[in-house]
Amino acid sequence: MGRREIPGAENKIILATIAVAGNETRGTFSTKEIALRAGVSEFTVFSHFHDKETLLDAADRYLFDRFYQNEIALAERYPKDFERFFNGLLDFFLADPWALRFIGTYSDLFPRQEGISDYEEFIHRFETHPPLSERYFVYKTTPFSYALTLYGLREVVTDALVLLTLISDTPALRHTMYLLYTKGANAFVKVA
Repeated sequence: MGRREIPGAENKIILATIAVAGNETRGTFSTKEIALRAGVSEFTVFSHFHDKETLLDAADRYLFDRFYQNEIALAERYPKDFERFFNGLLDFFLADPWALRFIGTYSDLFPRQEGISDYEEFIHRFETHPPLSERYFVYKTTPFSYALTLYGLREVVTDALVLLTLISDTPALRHTMYLLYTKGANAFVKVA
């Protein structure tokens, strides 16, 4: 008798990973917790994802793809209004606190490491999914383009984490975050 396939197991495991890891401090979650939340055995988790690192990478790619689809929709909805685009990005991250915490803690596609080798996946991802926020800034494509995109992603994720955990979300605060974001980006473009 063969092993029974569980329909949608991979997706269930990825979503459970985001929920469990998004509620824990870095590295403290277990695959047993993920299996329990996904409604599968721990063996099933490892049969689909050979280790925790592979599982985290799959969850990271899943979240990045969701982010990118949202970014496309926002750019189409607000082609000339970067502040609304920026607020839409914040709203996207705030709509799923577990995913936001997961991104803030584990994501290499929304990187926070400092060594250039840590950005290989990030750079590869943007070679196939060019950042849409670039349309709101006037600059030439250079090696610094990735750095500007990285700055932008870090800034939006950090702002969303601040809104989620530290302070009240108000229009005035969001406007201040937007101004700091754009002033920083414009300063970066001038230097680069």
